[in-house]
Amino acid sequence: DGRWLAASSGERVLLWDRGAPGAPPHALIGHQGDVRSLAFSRDSRALVSASSDRTARVWPLPAAGVAAGGPTLSNAPTTPVAPITPVVLKGGHAAALTAAAFSPDGSQVVTASTDNSLRLWLARSGQELAAIARHADAVNTAMFSADGQAILSGSDDGTVRFDRCQFCSLPLARLQEQARQVVQLIEPLDDDSRVALRLLTLPRWLGGKP
Repeated sequence: DGRWLAASSGERVLLWDRGAPGAPPHALIGHQGDVRSLAFSRDSRALVSASSDRTARVWPLPAAGVAAGGPTLSNAPTTPVAPITPVVLKGGHAAALTAAAFSPDGSQVVTASTDNSLRLWLARSGQELAAIARHADAVNTAMFSADGQAILSGSDDGTVRFDRCQFCSLPLARLQEQARQVVQLIEPLDDDSRVALRLLTLPRWLGGKP
């Protein structure tokens, strides 16, 4: 909506209110590595940052008329708020993140990484939904299509992919069931002529035991 301006400065994200050009920026602190990418949600209620520390962070933005550590959003009276606490998207990528973007409805985030993968997350909880392997080298950019049903990505492998995202619209229960079917261990039988499939230990959110 044009209210905010955001920029990265090393490990920090700086946030300015365009309605108060003389006010100092509000610093969003938490990353442990350089911030590589910033993107607003379509409704302007959140900002996602991607960092070389292998995490992304979803920062909820103050509502209109509320002060955020200095900047104000309008000429109306403002009420100070506590420092902004982000939702941290972590534990999935094995290398630096290069990009992050919201789905059109703001419910999901896609992240790109130099570990050659894309990952899909729930924006509100930080829960990882899927790992998407479609490139043979570092992924430099990722974004959703306008309908949220496909993802565009570009990579150092010299390709740009625009593929339908089968995970983007599946309910969590269905994703859990698919993961149980995929996460299997192939174990030889005594006669070496067949194999038996054994489930590996699953994380708790997929139904595994603590």
